[in-house]
Amino acid sequence: PEGTLHREQFQGWGEVAENLIWRPNKTRRMISMPHIPVEQTIADFRFVAEHGCIGIYIDRVYENWSTRGPLYYVMAQMAWDPWQDGEELLADYYMRGFGGAADDMRAYWELMEEKCRETWENPGLLEHELFDDDFFRKASAHLDNASASVEDTSGKYGERVEFVRKGLEYTQMIAEVRMLMERFKESDGEDKAAEDRARKIWVEKIKPLATDKDYPHALLWHRMRPGQGHSAGLPYPEDLHRRW
Repeated sequence: PEGTLHREQFQGWGEVAENLIWRPNKTRRMISMPHIPVEQTIADFRFVAEHGCIGIYIDRVYENWSTRGPLYYVMAQMAWDPWQDGEELLADYYMRGFGGAADDMRAYWELMEEKCRETWENPGLLEHELFDDDFFRKASAHLDNASASVEDTSGKYGERVEFVRKGLEYTQMIAEVRMLMERFKESDGEDKAAEDRARKIWVEKIKPLATDKDYPHALLWHRMRPGQGHSAGLPYPEDLHRRW
């Protein structure tokens, strides 16, 4: 019936049909940003398994590992075995992934998940409204603590913390550009200072991510590159205001 939730619809189909295939869009919202509904994803995979799901077809995983790593891990693990204990799964992920920095990295990603829940409660929030200065202070502090907790900052755990930091830096740049382009729109294209600053961030900071040799898998660059995907057909940077 119209007005029912996807969960209710899936449960309804499970009552009248067997062998369902589930097509979730777990990675489509706020592409490239740290939108990670980890706990909800664990619950969702268990739910569909309990209601006749035998297969999963995921439209696309954009591979923004520095901003969505835990979500991808949980999706892969729960697709393989939806009866796993989610808490044990996450504890294992953080310990094996970050060693002595496990607690700090868990706190970091839980902060991201908290922001994810905010988007459900306030769907109209823009990036700069969701990821504000207070958020970046807290997130940076978690990563700084994580770095301090790693005995060898040049080892694999230290490198992984810095890998995640690359995603936070990207998030901060996107939030600033979004704020600038809102100013530009509100001025009917007259705020040239906002436009120039947005262009500068794009050219000098975001665009170089395409050739980042230290962390080439941090972000899936072609999803952000002009002329690709949702931005196809929009000239850049001449039509920057339309893109944003």
